[in-house]
Amino acid sequence: MKYVPQESKSTAMGFFQAVYALGMTLFPMICGNIVSHFSMLYAYLFFSSDLFNCIKYFFYIL
Repeated sequence: MKYVPQESKSTAMGFFQAVYALGMTLFPMICGNIVSHFSMLYAYLFFSSDLFNCIKYFFYIL
């Protein structure tokens, strides 16, 4: 938030909360679908690859 201008902070937080809520809604649905069609192992593999990509992206934008 330190790079966001003062007049845009509320917009930035609103966007963050929207993305956060979308992730909390969609991710369990996706993982549940993977478990029902394949197995829990594939859901964990999906989760770990998604987490790895998010970390990689986080360090890329810094």
